[in-house]
Amino acid sequence: MGVSDYNRLREMLGLAPVTLRDNQYCIHMPNRVYQEIKDKSAQVQNSLHAGLEFAGFHTEVYVQTVRFSNLQGAHDIL
Repeated sequence: MGVSDYNRLREMLGLAPVTLRDNQYCIHMPNRVYQEIKDKSAQVQNSLHAGLEFAGFHTEVYVQTVRFSNLQGAHDIL
């Protein structure tokens, strides 16, 4: 995903934009996944870069809460 589209999504969610230079990339993932791989994050960075500079992980929640109702009451889901 291009950084301009990524920043539009971030803006819709009230998050600050990220700034990337032409030769940079970032990785967005759920925090729970980052917690599982953080000790191996250097391996992830090195395996993906393909000549680009790693600019960091982002773990902000990127889902919209949906409210639905069934016979047992209202529920929020992510």
